[in-house]
Amino acid sequence: RDAQESRGLGDVYKRQLLYLQKIDEMIASEVQGIVLRGIESKAFDERLQILKNQGIPVFTYNQDVRPALRNCYVGIDSCRAGKCAALLMRQISPPDGYALIVGVTPQHKDSEKRIEGFLEQWSLAPKASSGYRIIYGEGYHDVAYARTRDVLNEMPNITGIFVSGAGLSGVAQAVYELSLIHI
Repeated sequence: RDAQESRGLGDVYKRQLLYLQKIDEMIASEVQGIVLRGIESKAFDERLQILKNQGIPVFTYNQDVRPALRNCYVGIDSCRAGKCAALLMRQISPPDGYALIVGVTPQHKDSEKRIEGFLEQWSLAPKASSGYRIIYGEGYHDVAYARTRDVLNEMPNITGIFVSGAGLSGVAQAVYELSLIHI
């Protein structure tokens, strides 16, 4: 847990505990149905199983869970969204383009699905030797900013940036600041 605190994940852990407490309150109040954002957590899955066992409909949005734990998912197909982003980037990049991919965390299921789709499409380019680099912004503006800035300073040949989730404002700030330096 100390390692989580030092990486800024303590807030995520606290938010997750609060989220689980709210679900417990809804279970205790005998809800007739529940709509919630899926999260990656064994404790979360256990609560969904309780709801399923009680016959309470569960609908997820934005981030899905295992289909056996919910009645319906409402949201985008993250893999296809990543493919679309790569296809669009290919249209505006040179044939030997180099992509910087900024994910949330390796544990963020939908961010990783978008990256998976992006890489699948990116590798289909006529010149598949064009490269990419993946970094993670941990879902925080400051982390995404610092890591993007460092990579852009280290690798000026990047021709496109794909942000697969939270952290866009930090990435944009790094690009903006570096563009002012290079003008």
